[in-house]
Amino acid sequence: MSLWELHARRFGRWVRMIGPGLVVVLAAAAAVVLLYLLVAEHRPWIAAALGALIPLRLHAVRRDLRLVRQLCRRPRLHLAAEYLAVAAPGLLVLLLHRAWLPAAALTVAAAAVALLPQPHAPVYAGRIVRIARLGYSPEWTAGLRRRPIATVLLATGVLLCTLLPYLGFPALYLAALCCVSLYTRNEPLELLLLPEKSPARLLTAKIRTACRNYFLLAAPFALLAALLHPEGLWLAALWAPLSALLLVYGVLAKYAVYDPAAPEAAASTASMLGLAGFIVWPLLPITLAMLVSHALRAEKNLNRYLYDYD
Repeated sequence: MSLWELHARRFGRWVRMIGPGLVVVLAAAAAVVLLYLLVAEHRPWIAAALGALIPLRLHAVRRDLRLVRQLCRRPRLHLAAEYLAVAAPGLLVLLLHRAWLPAAALTVAAAAVALLPQPHAPVYAGRIVRIARLGYSPEWTAGLRRRPIATVLLATGVLLCTLLPYLGFPALYLAALCCVSLYTRNEPLELLLLPEKSPARLLTAKIRTACRNYFLLAAPFALLAALLHPEGLWLAALWAPLSALLLVYGVLAKYAVYDPAAPEAAASTASMLGLAGFIVWPLLPITLAMLVSHALRAEKNLNRYLYDYD
């Protein structure tokens, strides 16, 4: 079996795994292509950088380098040709927009990726969404694995909003509101007992992990929005603290009513009213009061399960 036949079989397997979601994936890919066309027209250097990230990512995660060395007499040249083929669509777009210098930079960067060393990785590296990448958070890992299509659609929507002035950071704020939905399921008690932390330290770690995951995932979109529309950068001063406060509220509201026997966290009317304060800002003082109440109840509730549970 040649290397190209192996790639074709892997692609066919991926198509069978996607199944009915293939239409959604193709729609998301079309939206990304449209975004790239618009970026290449106005910001060709950014488009060249985005095009170079694709072969770089491919080189970092591929697991067939041993097979390439066995099948090819000159594996570096083979990799360079493969990465140039991957970067060819972006290169063609830049050439159509007469961006000669960014196109030349993309060509050199795509070919140079083959010269980069790759750390030795295990043959099986697990799923794309690994728990170590998300700070060992069961909420984020399980949520992203259960809803991959919704995650792709949300990322695509935020990406498209960055094309319009003053919409990038509000879209990221709405994405933070969607991330609060990850805290509607109760994980088993064993996962809370595993870190061997007090309730206060456990809540602090949960809040820190939630903010870390959100801002790391939102950073590329925020940077793109700032580069494309610097006149709307002042919205970041509202987006960052409100999004962090929203995630803090989501974590505290979950553990205030945490019950390991119930898979879904019960959302009370008071909790929903506090969450509405992040949408209707005149209700924000009520949300802040609810935040303090949830913090006290969450620590008391976790103290019951971490120390007095039988």
